[in-house]
Amino acid sequence: MKTDRTEKRRDARSRVFYGAEIVRDADLPPVSCHIKNVSRGGAHIIVQSGELLPSQFYIAIRKTNQRRHAAIVWKRDRDYGLIYQARDATA
Repeated sequence: MKTDRTEKRRDARSRVFYGAEIVRDADLPPVSCHIKNVSRGGAHIIVQSGELLPSQFYIAIRKTNQRRHAAIVWKRDRDYGLIYQARDATA
């Protein structure tokens, strides 16, 4: 079965396998995840647990020491598509 998936990204994506943490709130522990692929505008992540995520959060990428503000644009099971927002911060 062939499905037509139209590419909606503005920037090319690169396959990676980076460890990261989702920072939801200062009072809550971070949620571990892995980044599957990235582009300049966002990322595809896999969350390790079934915890609920807010629609926006900071993601701290261990390999690059980046901390990016992100919003969820799609979800499938434990997979999430993120778009980076303008409110970026350093780690």
